[in-house]
Amino acid sequence: MKWAYDTGGRINSSPSISGNRIFVSTYAGSIFCLRASDGHKLWNKYFRRDVLRYESFYASLSTDGQRVFTIARSGKIYAVSASSGHRIWTARVGGLGYSTPAIAHGRVFMGSESSDDPAGTKPKLIDEYIGRVNSRTEMLSIAHMRSPQGWSEPGQSPEFDEFTVVLAGMVRVT
Repeated sequence: MKWAYDTGGRINSSPSISGNRIFVSTYAGSIFCLRASDGHKLWNKYFRRDVLRYESFYASLSTDGQRVFTIARSGKIYAVSASSGHRIWTARVGGLGYSTPAIAHGRVFMGSESSDDPAGTKPKLIDEYIGRVNSRTEMLSIAHMRSPQGWSEPGQSPEFDEFTVVLAGMVRVT
């Protein structure tokens, strides 16, 4: 063994590697970035868990080299900067999240565990164009979301100002 690193939390998933960086998530709700050559911690980010521990990470991380993606047991998807760990965006899928994200053609694909079809479980597609990672813009994030008719999601509290522009269709706020 060349080196070891104690995350202080149980690890339930495989790491993701990009260049000389290894990304690891823990059951305790943390994501670590370690230097592959010597195990030195480059950064870590803790995401607050709820009392029932649904914000714990079971799924493996995926990275495109610029961003790191994972999903919590609660179904909350996290996208963080691979260089700093800063949260870029979050979203939710219906049901519980145990699957590893897949990245292809600039898109992230995520599955969830659900025995029925409640609101919010229909798939949506988000393409990020401008933001912390793509343009190093801290104050603005521009993304295009496409969702099927009848799609809905639970209320959210983003860590940034959020504006919705409807290009086609209708938005109903209830």
